[in-house]
Amino acid sequence: MGLEKEIKPRLIVVAIDASNLKRNLLFCSQIIDLQMRVVVALTMTDIAAKKNIKIDITELQQQLKVPVIPVNPRKNKGLTQLKKCIDETLVSSNNQQNIFLDTKKYAPAAIEALQRIFEVNDYKSIHYLVNHEEFDLDDNIQTTIENIEVDNKFNPTKTQAREVIERYQHINQIMQTCVQEPSPLAKKIFTDKIDNLLLHRIWGYAILLTVLFVLFQSVFWLAQFPMDGIEWSFKEVTSGLHNILPVNKFTNLLLNGVVAGLSGILVFVPQIMILFGLITILEDTGYMARISFLSDKLMRKVGKAIEPVIKPLGYDWKIGIALISSFAAREVFVGTMATLYSVEDSNDKGLREKLQAAKQSDGTKVYTLATALSLMMFYLLAMQCMSTLAIVKRETKSWKFPTIQLFYMTGLAYILSFVVYNIFK
Repeated sequence: MGLEKEIKPRLIVVAIDASNLKRNLLFCSQIIDLQMRVVVALTMTDIAAKKNIKIDITELQQQLKVPVIPVNPRKNKGLTQLKKCIDETLVSSNNQQNIFLDTKKYAPAAIEALQRIFEVNDYKSIHYLVNHEEFDLDDNIQTTIENIEVDNKFNPTKTQAREVIERYQHINQIMQTCVQEPSPLAKKIFTDKIDNLLLHRIWGYAILLTVLFVLFQSVFWLAQFPMDGIEWSFKEVTSGLHNILPVNKFTNLLLNGVVAGLSGILVFVPQIMILFGLITILEDTGYMARISFLSDKLMRKVGKAIEPVIKPLGYDWKIGIALISSFAAREVFVGTMATLYSVEDSNDKGLREKLQAAKQSDGTKVYTLATALSLMMFYLLAMQCMSTLAIVKRETKSWKFPTIQLFYMTGLAYILSFVVYNIFK
């Protein structure tokens, strides 16, 4: 079968994924039909359990007619039983001539003709007929096999397709007998219930406001403890170094420059980590996408309302919505754009193709070099970070400086983006 001639395995251990059993059984069944000694190592049983997939191993073993041993190598479970089963199978008098699928019916005449040349079983014969060009055979035998194909009108594509279809039909029967999986309908019903709540025209917005409030408050409440710890640590380090180091310019630079600077930066790391962590949780759970669908109509109105303001920068209303949503975190821009184009256009095009095809109301392309450079300039200068404003408010104990920071930096970003766009358009 394309192996080196000196390699003749006495036994094959087939590892199959219990959480993706149907697909793995296809390969396993093909190995079984080679009529060699086979032991199945059933892995990922813990993952299958988490997915509520229950496998009757005894019944599966009877259906496959080969030993099936559940293993978990990470926890060193089942390996002893697997080794014992391998030893017992090797010394067994039963040569394990099992057949999963009767493959001779696909091309009986061609298979019989080939078996007069090689001592191989039916399934190996099909592999010779299909893949003989890849085998290390002399030219005379290659020609003979080609003649067998032609004489018996052997169609490799049709044969392989029929084989795979019938294997999956048999595997489906095994799955129905041996495996219990959660009903896809039950999953859909549960998801629909969640959507009915989270996308409700009244409760959906109430939940959204609650989530945003908890998100904002958590950034301060949860971060307070590590921030206090970082401040205390740097104070202790500074005090200790003051007592050890001599009084000179180098000490002053080290303590009041390097150490104090690191303290001022690292003290805000917990807030940033918590904010990004919570946003990641919202994205991974799918709630961010639900927020986009929930606020689609409202955000469309907002986007259309601000479009005249941002149009001189080369932006349309969709970019305007993404600018607003990315105030929480800049990387939200990409997710927002993907959701907006998915909601509006349900075809199978990717986001890149949709962006390339986007048009302004006058028929010109939205995304040009000028628009891209303008957008980059805006994000370079604009105060697009809610957590930064919150930290400035916390440190200054006033809304004065955050407000100045927001309007000054955003205004500067608008002016320079306008200039860049008009230069390159």
